Amino acid sequence: DNEREPSVVITHQILNAASSTTRSIISWGGVISNTLHTIPIRQLLKSSSTQSAEPIHGSLFPLGREGQGAGDPSGVVIAKDGRSYVALRGVSEVAMRRPGSRTITRVPTGRGPTQLLLNEGRNRLFVLCTFDDSISEFDAESLELVRTIRLGPIVPVKSFVQSGEELFYDSRLSLDGWFSCHSCHSDGHSTGQLNDNFGDESFGTPKRILTLLGTGDTEPWAWNGSLIDLRNQIRKSIHLTMAGPGKQSPTIGEREIESLDSFLSSLPPAPGILTARDEADRPSVRRGQQVFASHGCTGCHQPPSFASPLSFDVGFRDEAGKRYFNPPSLLGVSQRGPYFHDNRAARLVDVLLEFDHADAASLPDTEIDDLVDFLKSL
Repeated sequence: DNEREPSVVITHQILNAASSTTRSIISWGGVISNTLHTIPIRQLLKSSSTQSAEPIHGSLFPLGREGQGAGDPSGVVIAKDGRSYVALRGVSEVAMRRPGSRTITRVPTGRGPTQLLLNEGRNRLFVLCTFDDSISEFDAESLELVRTIRLGPIVPVKSFVQSGEELFYDSRLSLDGWFSCHSCHSDGHSTGQLNDNFGDESFGTPKRILTLLGTGDTEPWAWNGSLIDLRNQIRKSIHLTMAGPGKQSPTIGEREIESLDSFLSSLPPAPGILTARDEADRPSVRRGQQVFASHGCTGCHQPPSFASPLSFDVGFRDEAGKRYFNPPSLLGVSQRGPYFHDNRAARLVDVLLEFDHADAASLPDTEIDDLVDFLKSL
């Protein structure tokens, strides 16, 4: 209404790269917090009207609390009186906050709620539940469930890939439901941020979150290449990175681990940016492929996966002094900058020139350009 300032309202998660994934820190949202973010439109307009970007703050409202996370908040809708409704996809709930209230009301929905529709004339809230193929209809005032509307037949037995996909988006796998696999690996890819998750057997050494696209063909796993079995990596991620499974989690047994393995193994690598643009037939790409082979790049990035089972000294040390890292696959590398374990290189050309990776800075500028084009085609 006219009494409230026009604003944009979004939901999102905030990852604290400096926080170690210990149970105590996860339990109060210190690793990943779930928030409702209100940004006045005047701030957005002010920022867009200046030469340099102005900081945009708005107000943050925590959707989770200690012992009760609100993993993977998704769709949001605002009533005329200011009530906020949020779909909590990761924990299969919908939340309501009244104007000025410091608390929220949460009730269960079908599995994987993502979108909301509010019909204020009928006092109804409709919640689209992705993994149930259903719509949960609620009384918008009391949040009492009115009925469940099925959008298709109930599948009696789901495939391993389908079950694994559901688990991938299920925040209940983590301690108190704060985050899911998807929270860090967005739709199987990566947020591009750092996370201190004991993946290399140490805390205080945050590393870039790796993409999982194409991961089924890029053993071993973890930055130090310590795990040669994807299922063991999945177990380690659930028990150490996520401190789970949580109290409300589905049972995690061998079938669930196999399901997650099947889902992750079904994810293809991202296409190279030039391939996606149908520009991979450039002469520079062919020349760059020759540079790649002649300069010895295949020693660490072996076709066809452009990865390696070994770890190498790449000239950098992490905070614990470790200097051997397993090289990630180069498939889709143009779609996932910045680069290196700590995001120190912003662009592919910076990897080669600014950080002289594999002595690439000694190459002529024309060969550097060709090599970058080849990498963008992978």
